Amino acid sequence: MYLKIKNILKGHYYYLLKLKSKLFYGNPVLVLMYHRINNEIGTNLKGITVTPQIFEEQVIYFKNKFTVLKFNDSWKGLKKPGIILTFDDGYADNFLNALPILEKYQIPAIFFITTKNINTKYEFWWDKFDCIYESLSEWYYVPGEKDKVSKKEHSFKVMTTKVAKLTSNEKEKWFKEFEHINKIQFKERDAFRSLSEAELKKIIKHPLITVGVHTHNHFSFKELDEKEQLDELLLSTNFWKKNFSIEPKLFAFPHGSYNSKSVEVLKKLGFSHLFLANDYYSNSKQKNNGIIYRIIMPNITGEKLEKRLKHFT
Repeated sequence: MYLKIKNILKGHYYYLLKLKSKLFYGNPVLVLMYHRINNEIGTNLKGITVTPQIFEEQVIYFKNKFTVLKFNDSWKGLKKPGIILTFDDGYADNFLNALPILEKYQIPAIFFITTKNINTKYEFWWDKFDCIYESLSEWYYVPGEKDKVSKKEHSFKVMTTKVAKLTSNEKEKWFKEFEHINKIQFKERDAFRSLSEAELKKIIKHPLITVGVHTHNHFSFKELDEKEQLDELLLSTNFWKKNFSIEPKLFAFPHGSYNSKSVEVLKKLGFSHLFLANDYYSNSKQKNNGIIYRIIMPNITGEKLEKRLKHFT
């Protein structure tokens, strides 16, 4: 009974916050966050992939129910809630699968690019580990452990949390040893690759697409000190200057994580707006402050999609 009352009160409080926000700052703007648009879905990473068919159905829904915005459009005086699409990481399928649908319905978007894997065949480490993990038996070897461990105690979530904290060089060594001791021969999959430079050049010139920064190595900023954050950002910004002669001003935090130094470092480098991954709506106040909230978009359509977005509007 107590939990039921608590949830009811929480719901009313949340409703009042949305009402206050609408009265003072106008209709909300839902900044949606995507990653992969692909029919090949990772077993343990289903939350970051939307199929092209579902994505198109979502886009049609957005077009009919929302004011679809470019980021630089005014967020004030909207007759309907606004919506903005963003894509994280720089997967090639954003160009191959998402862009044709965006063009078909004239929907603008922001592509936040992680630069390390551009123009390579390499997958992001989490996609690679998902594939490898599924090929393992119930008991397997882990670098640093003498005996085999079980999937029950060393689950996918436990292992990815551990690997995420390693540096790029440490990850490379860890995977090499992990594959060796478990007798695995991993082959990179084209469906999980990052953009090529040729694809990226077309994206940069595309009238519907704005390019943003998503770091070089996709490190969690929460784990980095001020100098480490600056070094990571310079790797990415120098990539843009050297290869494309541009300096993107929008930034999305990998994993949505940051610490007390992050905003200061990013502002020093001239970034105008910082994008989070906190599953919350934005409004003109957030845009003026330069901190943008984002809503994670799962592979849903129909009533489930309507219910999820209604929660924010």
